[in-house]
Amino acid sequence: MEAIKYSEDIQIKKLTLLGLCLLCSLTCWNTASWANDTDTDSPNRFSDNLRFTLDASSRAVYFSRQNQTGFMHAFGFDLHKVFSGQQRDIGTLVLQGYLTRIDNFVTAPAIFDDPDDTEFVYRIFNFNYTGLPGNWPNLRIGHFEVAYGLEHAIDTNGTLRQYQQGANLGIKADWGVSLNKQLTSFEYEIGATSGGNQELDSDDGSFVYSARIGTPRDENTVLGLAVYKSELNNLKRERLGVDVRYYHGLHGFFAEVSTGENNETDVLNLFGEWNYRNSTESLLYYTQLSYLSIDVTGNSALKGIVGVKYAPDNHWSLSTQYARDINVFVGKKHQGLFNLQLRYRF
Repeated sequence: MEAIKYSEDIQIKKLTLLGLCLLCSLTCWNTASWANDTDTDSPNRFSDNLRFTLDASSRAVYFSRQNQTGFMHAFGFDLHKVFSGQQRDIGTLVLQGYLTRIDNFVTAPAIFDDPDDTEFVYRIFNFNYTGLPGNWPNLRIGHFEVAYGLEHAIDTNGTLRQYQQGANLGIKADWGVSLNKQLTSFEYEIGATSGGNQELDSDDGSFVYSARIGTPRDENTVLGLAVYKSELNNLKRERLGVDVRYYHGLHGFFAEVSTGENNETDVLNLFGEWNYRNSTESLLYYTQLSYLSIDVTGNSALKGIVGVKYAPDNHWSLSTQYARDINVFVGKKHQGLFNLQLRYRF
């Protein structure tokens, strides 16, 4: 009974937060409409600056050690709406929700209860109020990515290509609030979130604090500095990280160095990627190396990844990726993962 009551409380809190996001959005819409009343040639409508797509994907994953194949299917929506007045944008609403099914998934993501399960997954689900003038910060509320590392500036939701955020920090996106701003010479985000991941709250005192400051993300060279502190499932993490992206022609070189502690045990995480896009950006090739060391005693893990993505237009893409453990922690066994994913947006 307590578990049922707790689940109901979580759903009520999620609906409340969603209501706040929509209320902020409607307030912005009304403000923008009022501001544009004097301009009869360009009436403000909700459909203005609105993008709405349906998104379907199917993924097959072969687990070499178990000699088994698992499947993941997702179908959902992606809404992006910018509210604008006469002088400036007032806010941005992003809602991404997906009904996701896994079957025979040997290592199921933490949000699923078992290898055969169905969950409604929130990816990005927030409202970012941008209406304050000058250099005043924006205010984001909802479900958003943790402000840390390469992942913060690159959208990898629903793709095979990832940046090991979950393995390093224990979480990729969370419910909470943040202050953020993209200025001419730098950008930043400072977030405080619940530690509940897909849940709005947690019953074990979890929390996440994160902050990142960096150069503008659309430059050829992008530098970032981030700090992170959390307690998730009674595991305390602290991180200090530096991330770098450098583009030379059609080539990209990414790196991230992250150091800190897990329950007062020293941790070092190194990550690197080389990628290449063809001139039409329909093909992406990448290779990655990820290194994690615990307590600098030789107990470390090294993983190599190669991947290809073919996306001839904005609607569909076909991706494949192979990940292989080169070195594993003491007591662990080597694993190889072959992924194949078809995705269509309409």
